Amino acid sequence: MDPILSLLRSLLALVFLGSLTALAQEEPTPPAPPAPAATEAPEEPSLEQTVKALFEQLNSDEFRTREAATIQLWRLGDKAEPFVREAATNGDLELRTRASRLLALFKYGIFPDTKPEMIKLINEFRYGDLNTKTRALRQLYDAGQLVTVAKLIRSVDNASNRHRLVNSVIDELDGKLAEMFDREEYDEVESLLRLAAISDEGLRNLSAFHLARGTLERELEELLEQEKAGEFTSLEYEQLSWHFRLKGDLESSLAAAVAAENKLLENSVRIAQGDLETLVASSFNPADRTIQAFGYTAAAQRLSGDDEGFDKTIGIIKQYASDHPDELDQCLEALIINGRDDEALEIATEGSGERLQFLIDRGDHQAALAELGIDDHQPPYDDWLEKIETEFATAQTSQDYNRIIGPPYTLARLLGGWGEEDEATRIFDRLGQVAHEKAPQFLSRIISNASVLGMQDVAIKYTRLAFDREAEDARAGLDEPGIDAAEARVRNRVGQRGEEESLIRSLFFNEAHAASYWWDQLENKFGNEDSRARLDRLWILMGDDHVAASELADQFAPTGEEQLDEEDLVERLTNLAELYLRLEDRNTAMKFFKASLALPRQDLLYANHSYASMLAADDQWEEALPYFKAATIGESANLYHIVQYGVALERCGKDEEAQQVLQGARLRALGRPMEFRRIAAGFAMLEEYERAREASELAVNLALVDDSTVHPEVLLLADYLVYDDPERAAMYKERYLIECLKGHIPLSRLSSGQSIRGSIASLKAKADLAAGRTDEAVDRLRTMVDRQPSNSSLVEDLYPLLVKAGRKKEADEFYEKLNEYGENALALFPRSPQDLNSNAWLKARCGKDLETALERSKLSNELYEDNYAYLDTLAEVYFQMGDREEAVKYSTRAVELAGSDFLLYNQLQHFKNDTPLSEALDR
Repeated sequence: MDPILSLLRSLLALVFLGSLTALAQEEPTPPAPPAPAATEAPEEPSLEQTVKALFEQLNSDEFRTREAATIQLWRLGDKAEPFVREAATNGDLELRTRASRLLALFKYGIFPDTKPEMIKLINEFRYGDLNTKTRALRQLYDAGQLVTVAKLIRSVDNASNRHRLVNSVIDELDGKLAEMFDREEYDEVESLLRLAAISDEGLRNLSAFHLARGTLERELEELLEQEKAGEFTSLEYEQLSWHFRLKGDLESSLAAAVAAENKLLENSVRIAQGDLETLVASSFNPADRTIQAFGYTAAAQRLSGDDEGFDKTIGIIKQYASDHPDELDQCLEALIINGRDDEALEIATEGSGERLQFLIDRGDHQAALAELGIDDHQPPYDDWLEKIETEFATAQTSQDYNRIIGPPYTLARLLGGWGEEDEATRIFDRLGQVAHEKAPQFLSRIISNASVLGMQDVAIKYTRLAFDREAEDARAGLDEPGIDAAEARVRNRVGQRGEEESLIRSLFFNEAHAASYWWDQLENKFGNEDSRARLDRLWILMGDDHVAASELADQFAPTGEEQLDEEDLVERLTNLAELYLRLEDRNTAMKFFKASLALPRQDLLYANHSYASMLAADDQWEEALPYFKAATIGESANLYHIVQYGVALERCGKDEEAQQVLQGARLRALGRPMEFRRIAAGFAMLEEYERAREASELAVNLALVDDSTVHPEVLLLADYLVYDDPERAAMYKERYLIECLKGHIPLSRLSSGQSIRGSIASLKAKADLAAGRTDEAVDRLRTMVDRQPSNSSLVEDLYPLLVKAGRKKEADEFYEKLNEYGENALALFPRSPQDLNSNAWLKARCGKDLETALERSKLSNELYEDNYAYLDTLAEVYFQMGDREEAVKYSTRAVELAGSDFLLYNQLQHFKNDTPLSEALDR
């Protein structure tokens, strides 16, 4: 007979036939401690003391005493399990026997208060086939026996059967968990998580839940005790691995993953340790002949130092590009990600958009112009433009248009960045005229391109002409034979309205949603005007004349005369608030947000959060608090808002409540990386960067090998580490580039790969200098400066470090080479904001020619107002010149414009607390 059934029968006889009551009356008790003073409450014995006393009773000569002690241990259930497990290993024969039988009961969730019908179902599960197990499990689940269900499922050795059984009982798990979290039923949450802990995701969630609840150490100790007893399955090793990983003990986590023989888990731990070779090896099949596989092969060889193999693979990629021209973009990315910029330029097709973009990103202005067919860099470019106009006038298809319009669009974008806005505007004005006269079907594209490029005068000019043309076409349609004039007007107006709405979206390309809303409102309010007049009103409303725009916007403030239902009223108020924010009128914007919040609705998440954030920005935390809270009610699972509510509570001195809210957010996140990304963003938005970094690191380290959701977070985490741990920051940036090869988030522009590669070199050089590897740092920087002479950030932190390391000659060499590029670029286009800013930044960070740096930084800010990067440079120049007050002023403005930006925030602290370079080098 099954020994478990044997023990169960004897125990059940005692429990269910009334013997337990008699035993309870007769059972001996542990020796009582000295009686406390009358004023003291009796001290409750600890769990360990209670169990120790019961074990002593198990050594009694009286059978009934031993039976009673066994039942008492059984009644303690899971709490006693670690102690019972220890006894099963190290006790005498009878103690081991009784403990082993109790462990078997614990294993299947059978306790003294388990009802007979539940025990019947448990045994049906234990001894039945898969269908019988499923039926029994479903009945136990429906009866609310989650702990028992979890134990039974985990008792099944076959992984496939475990998954089938879980799926048979769990419906809409996330919904159930959300409801339990709302009710703070954390024990029930734990039971449900144990039930689902049969996969890497489920095991990860359970470990993270224990970490947030503060019970991870206890769970870890219990698992380790269980491992000592020799009753460990691969699933339990996986859970042990996750427990260690969440604790931060990656070495032990790796050992447990290896013992579990779970390669995915093992590789994930190695990657969390910073093992990029494992990341590469686990991301592709070496037998594949795809460009992604070759890119990964090159990365593996580069990381391992296989220079010969690396060069060979680079050659294969170049040949692949020749054989597969339709995959040229991926080939260019594979080369740039692996640091081979020159080969990327070599394979880029002459005259192609890819090659042009590559030259632009390298900062080679003259070569970029030559690629466009312009040999003389000085505008105007009349001969070139005449060729474009001729082609454009004969365009027949969208493909023709895209081919023809690409170069002038690129040139205009370049000229705008180089301070030649007049020539850029002239080019698009000429193209607009051609489109209006000879290719009206493409006019909306000219308008949208001009809008994106910031040429609003060109955009509105041709929008007005297009509106006039649509009105003429509509009037001409009235003469169509066979159609009643009234019907013709209706039809034509419908068609005209559709074209006008399309033109409106083109005119305000970057604000299309807001423009469409206000276009409708203008039609409702000024329906007696023609559409051209309403267009002029919209231009005022969305334009740069804030005074005129405010006067017009005031007319849309809701009044009692308008019959707006609640939904329309909320929409009107929130759109007005957004409009006044755009007009830089925060007070009026807040007034309309507050008015919308006075309505009896529960779905005003955006308005609540916006209003709370504006109050918080003014340090009005007490006033902001109820609105932050309201932002969590309509969308309680949004951890971004919950975290901000928790921080607001802290700012108001409500620390205990704040900790409950913040712990609740961490509990809800479970082990899901995406949720920790939201937590990190919530902290960062309120400049709680230390906690943001911790959440960001958890998001990254929790990821499995194939989890692409954390890819952007990897780069953000690198920014948090650039000052304190440059080597690890470089690793994360390298990891980001490698993961770009997966295609999850491809490099949108080739420059991002180049600039990140430059940043990696700088960070590694910084780590080299800190470790005394001066020659390696110098060699690394020399190579990168030769490759990226336009990258003014390469030595931004390293110049003073090189000087202090006795390598001033090399530091000046690097400065001179980077400065030479800047001077040459400004000789071509002396009003180029980006080149003015880059050169001023270089000079400031190296403490060179600060008067020129100030002049250039001021000019870049005049040419491009309210650019936070340019303001940051101006602050840096003032700081290095010893004007801390001006530095803090401009840095504060940069931080305000950028919103949540750790690097800019750190710059502001630097200006407030550090010393200029000249003083630092004197020390």
